[in-house]
Amino acid sequence: MEATATVGGREKIPNAQSDPEIHDLATFAVDKYNSEKGLQLKLEKVISAEKQVVEGIMYYLVIKVLSKRLRSEYYEAKVLVQAWKETKKTLEGFDKIAKPAESKKWKCLVCV
Repeated sequence: MEATATVGGREKIPNAQSDPEIHDLATFAVDKYNSEKGLQLKLEKVISAEKQVVEGIMYYLVIKVLSKRLRSEYYEAKVLVQAWKETKKTLEGFDKIAKPAESKKWKCLVCV
């Protein structure tokens, strides 16, 4: 995965579905959310990803997960990567969203 991004702006990550680094970040997000909430969500796939240069790189991941009831659900996970810190990755958000359309922005169901 290319490490450059526009300062302050979000940049789409091409081929995010097949990028091993993005998959690792998505797995981290699901595992961290599960441990914080006592859930058993399972990552099905990465739908899309964007990155933004902040104090590190913020990744916005749209992911499809399988719930304990074997239902597919969609989330936007926000993972901050700061390679110079002891805790390199932190989960900054994990919000349920409507099923994303290929050509449209996703809509957060719990963000107001």
